[in-house]
Amino acid sequence: MGLLLLCLVGLTCCTTSNKCTNSICGSDNDQGHVAVDARSPAARVNTSYLADLIRKGPFLEPLPRPLLVKGIKDVQIADGSSRIDAVALELEWPSNPETFETGINASAHLETYREVVDAKKRSERRFNMLRDQYKEFGAIHGTPEGFFLSGNHETIAGGTRGYVYVEAYSLPDANAFIPVATGTVNAMLKYADKMTALATGPQ
Repeated sequence: MGLLLLCLVGLTCCTTSNKCTNSICGSDNDQGHVAVDARSPAARVNTSYLADLIRKGPFLEPLPRPLLVKGIKDVQIADGSSRIDAVALELEWPSNPETFETGINASAHLETYREVVDAKKRSERRFNMLRDQYKEFGAIHGTPEGFFLSGNHETIAGGTRGYVYVEAYSLPDANAFIPVATGTVNAMLKYADKMTALATGPQ
């Protein structure tokens, strides 16, 4: 079964071998992480500006090695949500990495919403849908705020922070590849936090 990693998005990362590091799991205590409480009465987020900032980048958060970001691109999400915008990361990795198995595929996207409650509802709907869809393959770990599941030859991770919902996939579904999805989600949530801070002003 390989290394069992339970690196929950936004939660303490743990592993049976204690080898789960911040560079993979994305600790909330990482240097440069800016948390913004969008519910604060002293803060007002310009969500259109936030969506524009997320789209323009640059995305500088470190991803699980050796995954790299080439840029940010358009993505179509056909779920009927009333989002402001959705973008995907252009991902790449070395063709013959010495410490990374070949044949892996990964994708990641960010969705921006007008209201915090809309992003939260999106995450809750996705969490519940995946839990039902993959119930024959195993349990979904975490909560709608940060989750992952592995089954049917893929790993899916997702989470929400403020006005943003993020999701990442990695193939295949081996335990060793779980950090690819969870680490990418954590990096996107940190990116969302930083862009939210830039889009936040006094009332």
